[in-house]
Amino acid sequence: MFKYLKKYFKNCVFFVIVIIFVSCKSSVSDKEIFSYYIQSKCINPTTKTEINYPKCSNNTPENQICSLNLLDLKPTQFNYGQDYVIKLSEKFRNNTSSLQELLCSKPLNVVIGPKAESGFFLTDGHHRVKLVERIANEKSINFTILVKVENNFMLDDPKLDKNVFWNTMIANNNVYLKDKGIIKSSNKLPTKFLELTNDPYRSLVAYIEDDKSKFCFDSSLSTFGNYGEFYWADYFRNYKKLDKYTDRKVYNFYKNKILYFVNLNNGKKENICKLSSAIHLPGYTNQNNKEPTLVIDSINEKGELKNFRTMQMIEKVSKNNIKGLNKLKASGSAQFSENQLNWIIQNTSKNLILVDLRQESHGFINGNPVTWTAPFNWANIGKSKNNILIDESVRLNELLFQDYIAIPTSKNYKNENFNFNDLIKLEINEISREDELASKNQIGYFRLTVTDHSMPSDEDVDEFLSFVKTLKEDTWLHFHCRGGKGRTTTFLAMFDMLFNAHLVSFNDIIQRQSDVKPNYNLLDVKRSRNSSLSLNRLEFLKEFYKFSKDYNNGYKGTWKQWKLQKNS
Repeated sequence: MFKYLKKYFKNCVFFVIVIIFVSCKSSVSDKEIFSYYIQSKCINPTTKTEINYPKCSNNTPENQICSLNLLDLKPTQFNYGQDYVIKLSEKFRNNTSSLQELLCSKPLNVVIGPKAESGFFLTDGHHRVKLVERIANEKSINFTILVKVENNFMLDDPKLDKNVFWNTMIANNNVYLKDKGIIKSSNKLPTKFLELTNDPYRSLVAYIEDDKSKFCFDSSLSTFGNYGEFYWADYFRNYKKLDKYTDRKVYNFYKNKILYFVNLNNGKKENICKLSSAIHLPGYTNQNNKEPTLVIDSINEKGELKNFRTMQMIEKVSKNNIKGLNKLKASGSAQFSENQLNWIIQNTSKNLILVDLRQESHGFINGNPVTWTAPFNWANIGKSKNNILIDESVRLNELLFQDYIAIPTSKNYKNENFNFNDLIKLEINEISREDELASKNQIGYFRLTVTDHSMPSDEDVDEFLSFVKTLKEDTWLHFHCRGGKGRTTTFLAMFDMLFNAHLVSFNDIIQRQSDVKPNYNLLDVKRSRNSSLSLNRLEFLKEFYKFSKDYNNGYKGTWKQWKLQKNS
C-alpha cells in the first residue's frame, strides 16, 4: 500500500513543480527570454572585427541599412513552407556562423508603418526569418538581422489612415492577402512570425526554385517582385487532376507529376509549368528546359554486361587478320553497375584500369549507373574537361541532400513513352563517382571527355597517348562509353593501331573490331544518325593509323606535332 502511495505523491509533487515552472515562464516576455540568448553579430570577413550597424528606429531614413532583432519584425503574409524550413535548418544547425554571414550579406527589405499601424513589416525573406527563429530557439542565439528600409511612413506620412496604408502596401506588392488561396483582410494578418501557418505548396515551390534543373521558372522568382512563389503555389493547388501536395509527399517523386502530367484530351505528357494556363505567372517561360535530364541507365544489374568484348574474344571468331590481338590486354563495354564492375575484374585482370570515355556527367546511385542526358547525349558539349568534372561532382553532391528520387530510365527518356508509375523510385543510400568505385575496388581509373558520335579532340588524343606510354606490361585496359558502341570501338581500334599498325592493314583493324557484339563497324558511316560526324571520325582514324605506323617505327612526338609536320 505504501509503495503505491509513494508513487502517487511523487507524481503529485512533479505535477506541482511543472505548474509553477509554466506559470513563471509565462510571466516572462519573449524579449526578456531573448535577452538571455547569446548575441550573434556581423563580422568583417577580412579584418575579423565586428561591424556595428545602427539600430533601426522610426526615424531611420529610406534606403538605410540597419539592424533588427527577430521579435521586431512583422510578417506580411499568412503562410510559409514548414517542411522547406526544416530541411533548410539542417544545413545551418551546426554552422550558425554561416547563417549569420547570410543575414549580414543579404539584408531583407522592410516597410516602417505609420502611427496607426506601427512596426517593421517584412516584405521578403519570410522563410529566412522562420529559419532564424528555428535556429535561434534551438541554439539560444540572438541573431543580428540586417534590413534595408524600403519605405518609412512614420517619416513620410505618420498620420496616414490604417486602411490607406494597407491599400498602398497592396498597390506596391508589399503584402500578400491570401491564406492558402483564400482571400483575407489585412486585419487577419499574423502580428508575429510565430503565428505563420504551414502551407505545403509553399515548400513545393521553394523546392522547385532551388532545383538545379530549373524545369519550371526561367529565373529566381525574386527578380519578379515579392510573393511570386505564392502565385505558383496557388496554380499547383488549383490545377485540376494534379494530385494534392502535402508534406508527406516526396518532392522528387511529385516533381515528375508536374514534368510528365498526362493531358487527358490528347494523352500527351506535358510540363504544366509551360502551359498557356501559367502564362500570367511570374517567371513563366514556354522555352523547353535546356538542362540535362537525370536518367537511370540500368537497375540492379549483375553479371555480364551489355556489349562486353575482349581482344581474345575477337581473335576466336574473326575471319580477318588477327595478328597482334593475342598480346593486347584490353576490353570494352557499355556503362556498368557497381556489381558488374566486380564481374569485369573477375573476367579480365586485377591489374585493371578503367578508361572512361564519357563526356556527359554521370555517376552511381546505390551502385546503379545514372546519367545527366540531353539530345544526342551532348549535355556537356563544348565544355572543358575540368568544368565537366566540376559539373559532375556538384550534381552528384546535390543528390546527397535528397532522401528519395524518382527518375525515368534512359530507354523511357529516349522514347518518351512512359507513365509516372514507370519512373524508377529509389531511396538514396549511397552516391558515388566512377573514380571512387575504382578506388574502392583497388583498380585504376583514367578519364577522357569525348563527345558522343564524334571523333576525339586533339587534346583527347595526346592525353590518351601520354597515358598509354605509362602503362606497365601486365596492365589491362577496359574501355567504356555509355552504350559501348561508337566511342568504345573507336578507342579499341586506336589502341589496336598503336601496337599493330605495322602488322595489319587499316581495314582489317577496323573490321576485326566489329566482329563481335555490338558489331559496330566504323567504316559504315551511313548507319549513323549523323553521317557527317561519322565520316569525320573515319577520316580521323585513317590519319591516326598513319600516325601509329610512325609510332611503331619509333616516332616520339605528340599527335599535334605529327599533324603539323604532315601539313607543313
